[in-house]
Amino acid sequence: MEEENLSNKNNIKMQNHIKSKQNKYMIKLLIIVTILNIVLTYMNIQKYFLDPENEFRNAKLSDFRKNDQMNVALAARPYDQISDYFTAKSNLDNGYQIIKDGEIVPPKKDFPKTLGYIKNITIGYTDWNDARAMEYINYLKTNLKDQYTFELVQDNPDYLLFSFYGLQHRDPKYSKAIKIAVYEEGFIPSFNEEDYIFGVAHIFYLDRYFRKATLLAYLGDLKNKDFRRARREVLKGKKREKFCAAIFGHEKNEDHFREKFVLELSKYKKVDMGGEINNTVGYNVTNPIEFFKSYKFSIAFEKNSGDGYATGHIINSLLAGTIPIYYGDYLIDEYINPDTYILVRNEIDLMDKIDFIKQVDQDDNLYREFLSKDVLVDENVVEKRKKEEKEYWSHIFRPDKIDARRIDNIRYKTRKCYDWGKKMPN
Repeated sequence: MEEENLSNKNNIKMQNHIKSKQNKYMIKLLIIVTILNIVLTYMNIQKYFLDPENEFRNAKLSDFRKNDQMNVALAARPYDQISDYFTAKSNLDNGYQIIKDGEIVPPKKDFPKTLGYIKNITIGYTDWNDARAMEYINYLKTNLKDQYTFELVQDNPDYLLFSFYGLQHRDPKYSKAIKIAVYEEGFIPSFNEEDYIFGVAHIFYLDRYFRKATLLAYLGDLKNKDFRRARREVLKGKKREKFCAAIFGHEKNEDHFREKFVLELSKYKKVDMGGEINNTVGYNVTNPIEFFKSYKFSIAFEKNSGDGYATGHIINSLLAGTIPIYYGDYLIDEYINPDTYILVRNEIDLMDKIDFIKQVDQDDNLYREFLSKDVLVDENVVEKRKKEEKEYWSHIFRPDKIDARRIDNIRYKTRKCYDWGKKMPN
């Protein structure tokens, strides 16, 4: 019995000894693997990022963009060295933020005007209305013809234009294309599938994003037409007896706030409705400007309040010489003088704005003050923005494809997307 107990103790002791050896072996192996990983990581950083003279740096940089190793490498370098290095190599605009004294340092937007020769570009489009896509391609052919020639192709284009109406831009046949997204409504991009983006939102992402203000398409009317004429008539004493009018049509994705506003404002005075919704005038108005000319106020509401999204509703009201009651892009004062319209932000300030409208309606001096102010913040804003947009397109096409790419292809291809692999829409 004693011999059996002794044997069991020896077996347990032997097992514990073996486990102890295994644990020590695993710890040593883990330490070795960790050291190797650190060494290899340092070698990659040294080879591809810290050595400006490396002949393979330009060829490999696109494979490592947005990689955490990049941020580690940059964090170890002084600000001035980073700034000079990236400015010299034209990589300051690749999606990284440079920090100095706790503040983000914006990139230098030095968009070259010419290459000195004509560059041939193959371009395609998908997930978009044919007519709208061709408008952009024809714009490029017309406005950049002194720098580039554009050939429209369907397979393997150098550059791909697309919007948010489908998923065809994820098709493998476009994997090598530089992807340019154009979002003309209040769509906030993810920057994960697009190299460059044209959007309406008031956001900033180095050289990858250009804000294309939709209102610019309508601002030209304020300069081309004498919008001051109707305003001058009121200022000279021509009174408008009618209170307020609105024209509402059926729109997708609207938030229906405009109907709530009209309901509350109508408790003060009647609001004449000349559109498809809640029509009170007996016909559908086809000329909003002429219709509004009989009213002191007009309701210029967008279908929802979107960051950067604005259409011609407020322009029609201004051309008619009314005071626009506006709901939509709350940063529209970048272009339109905020002293010439009444901005309604949301339901929280609804009643306060209605009280203010009552005050303006009952005070002739306050009413005339709205009509006496200059409407445009900058008379040359349309020309300036058109010039900036042309230069931005040139900036996209100017570099070689490997330097033009902004998407991290390695992470993009291996990332699990919930809808990746779904059948592409027809």
